[in-house]
Amino acid sequence: KDQEVPDMASILSRPLDLLIVSVLCSFLVIAITIDFLQSSLAEEVAAETLAGFSWPPDGVRRAYLWWCQEVDSLLAANPIWCVETPFDFVFAISLCKSRYRT
Repeated sequence: KDQEVPDMASILSRPLDLLIVSVLCSFLVIAITIDFLQSSLAEEVAAETLAGFSWPPDGVRRAYLWWCQEVDSLLAANPIWCVETPFDFVFAISLCKSRYRT
């Protein structure tokens, strides 16, 4: 009753799996850099408020500050996104339930 182990293909030969892993890795990088900064700041993003951080590295903090000043001023205002998060969660669960209903 030995079961044969299926031949596992390399992830490089499965483009959809490679895409999913890449997206999840990018989410991880964002979570440990940008989301860390966003959740730690109570006020508007400025060079003075970012100076006291030891994580993420200085280059990431400078890029984040540049992005907030030049491109996305709403991100610099640091709104409370946690108000929206429960609604996103409920939407995702209801979408999954309606899609995979038996």
